[in-house]
Amino acid sequence: MKDEFRNYLETVGINTPTTLETIEQILHDASKICQDEIEAMLVDEYTQQDGKRIYNDLHLFSKKYSFTANQFLSKQEYYLLPLRGNITHLVIQKKDYDFEEPTEASRISVTFQFKHSEIQGVLTASKENCAHLWSIIKTHLQPNMVL
Repeated sequence: MKDEFRNYLETVGINTPTTLETIEQILHDASKICQDEIEAMLVDEYTQQDGKRIYNDLHLFSKKYSFTANQFLSKQEYYLLPLRGNITHLVIQKKDYDFEEPTEASRISVTFQFKHSEIQGVLTASKENCAHLWSIIKTHLQPNMVL
């Protein structure tokens, strides 16, 4: 696993050996399925009222593809979708986030639609993960919008 991925996972509270092994396996599977270098990773998550973080999906991005491990802590179910010029629109919702410095109360989600498909992607983040999702939006989603 790339150091940048390991560091990112630690910032969102993922550091147990079992969970890291699961993510290593997903990265291995993604390399076989995607056959394109994984450039970015996002853990789709939210924070409950009591402060506990709930992890949903693991999203991996390459220049060409979006790879999702659905409910990655309990399933081995993957989605591979082409990104290049394949996004028609983005809907961004935010709370207590200024696109610069996230706080404990910050939340952001983005919904994006794939061209010629009924498939939508939804990514959510809380706290410090908001800045990471915003980076994914700018580097992997927005540049792949149909103009």
